[in-house]
Amino acid sequence: VGCTALKTTMKVLNGELPANQTNYTRGSIHRMLDSSKLIVLSEKEREWRLKTYFKFMFVRDPIERMLSAYFNKLEHPLSPRVDRSVRNEVVKHLSKLLNVPVNNFTKTATLKNGKTYRVIPFQNYLEYLTKSKLQEMDQHFTPMYQLCNPCYVRYNFYGYFGNLTQDVHTLLDLVHAPQWAFPHSNEHADVS
Repeated sequence: VGCTALKTTMKVLNGELPANQTNYTRGSIHRMLDSSKLIVLSEKEREWRLKTYFKFMFVRDPIERMLSAYFNKLEHPLSPRVDRSVRNEVVKHLSKLLNVPVNNFTKTATLKNGKTYRVIPFQNYLEYLTKSKLQEMDQHFTPMYQLCNPCYVRYNFYGYFGNLTQDVHTLLDLVHAPQWAFPHSNEHADVS
């Protein structure tokens, strides 16, 4: 939710998306910004952006992030946040990692419409997290220090996911952007 909502906010404030339409799919928002990733730029362009752009990142309690990633990406097939391709990649990777067939560690569940899906037990998710090499992990499960390189990038602002709406408003003030109704919801924010 945080990443997609922040990217949507940036696109709206940049005039690339209408402010009154917020029902974009996650995939479409992320594809719109793929061409602006640092990795696709030349070294000179990358260095210039890192020196001159206002840079920010949002941090989250690592345990909360780990639980949220499980719930939002792997747990339930009817959730709009479930990404089947992410789940399939985790299942394939676990099968190789554990050296067992997929059926040995997943359960098959059937929906009312008759479609089936694989359930990854939480214990196996923990094995994925603890036994995978960082470069083999999906970005949703990769530690933030690996994704955002806070030791190497001089960020101008750090926000905290626990104060997301308030920190987004602070961020918008810092960059002199108009305030905008930040599209935030986190159905698993209070996981115990």
